[in-house]
Amino acid sequence: MQAAWTGKSVRRDGEHYDAIGNTALPRPVQRPHPPIWVGGNSRIAIRRAATSAEGWSPFPLPAAHAGTVHTSAIESHAELAEKIDYLHRSSAEIGRDTRVEINFVPFGHGMNSSQAFDYPAFREEVAELEALGVDWLSIGVPGNDRASYIESIQQFGAEVIV
Repeated sequence: MQAAWTGKSVRRDGEHYDAIGNTALPRPVQRPHPPIWVGGNSRIAIRRAATSAEGWSPFPLPAAHAGTVHTSAIESHAELAEKIDYLHRSSAEIGRDTRVEINFVPFGHGMNSSQAFDYPAFREEVAELEALGVDWLSIGVPGNDRASYIESIQQFGAEVIV
C-alpha cells in the first residue's frame, strides 16, 4: 500500500500489524530498497537471511545464554562453519543466485568490549573467519573515555587496517 504525505496522520493496515500515524520519510534512495540484513543464530534466522536478505549477521553466544537471547549458541569457529554451511544449503535449495554476505563479531571483541587486543592473535582470527566465508566484522575497541577510545581506534587501525 502506498501512502502519500498529506500532512495528516496516515494509517497502514498490514496482515500482521496496524501502523497508525507513521510516515517513513525520506524515502530510500536505493531501488528496490536498502540492503536488508538478518541477525540471529537460529536456523529460522539463517533461512530468513537466505530467502529475504542481502546479509546475515550471526554473533558469538555461549550455550548458557542461548535461552535468554532466544537464539542458538555459537561458541567456536566450527559451530559458525556449520551455520554458514546451512546458509549455503538453504540458499541453494531455494535457487538463490546471489551470495548472502556474512557479518560476524570476533570472539571476545563484541560491542562495548573492554578486552585488550592481542593483535597477532586477532589477525589470525580474522584470517580464519575470512576462510570460513565471513565478509565483514563488527568489533568493539576498549576505551573508558573519549581520548582512550580514540587512541584504541588509532592503534587498531595501525595494527589491523594497514
